[in-house]
Amino acid sequence: MTELDIRMEVGNPTDDTMELEGEEPTEVRLWPLHFYRNDEAEPLLSVEVAIEQEEDEDGFFPAYTIAALEDEFEERLAAVLTLSEVDAAGEEVPDWIDEEDLKVIQELSDEEQELYGMVADLLDYAQAALEEQSIEPGTVVRHSELLEEMEGDEDEDEDEA
Repeated sequence: MTELDIRMEVGNPTDDTMELEGEEPTEVRLWPLHFYRNDEAEPLLSVEVAIEQEEDEDGFFPAYTIAALEDEFEERLAAVLTLSEVDAAGEEVPDWIDEEDLKVIQELSDEEQELYGMVADLLDYAQAALEEQSIEPGTVVRHSELLEEMEGDEDEDEDEA
């Protein structure tokens, strides 16, 4: 049986203006991200991350929003984001997490939870890399490679301590 892995491909960005209710319009760069299971050709999830085009005081380009590229991906994106928030919260599930979304992730199979967890890890990585401008169109990152890199960083931190 093939080991489960997720690959993320970064598409070509476009520039746009976003306007949230009650706020000034913001110039953003829209970065499409496509997530695939192993080497499958059809994406498991495709999203667009909007990054502000103006630097903040630390020199980063803050993320603005994440949206599914197609309606069929809305539920998956909601599950991925909810799973990420629940994992980050630990024991206590935050009150603001929607009960419907929470129910959806509780009904996921173990494999689906693992799959969506990998997508969440890659999405977190991509968002940070986009804010730091350390990722570019055409970049392909596999979850397994990201884990190896993170484990290598932990080993270096332990050696320095």
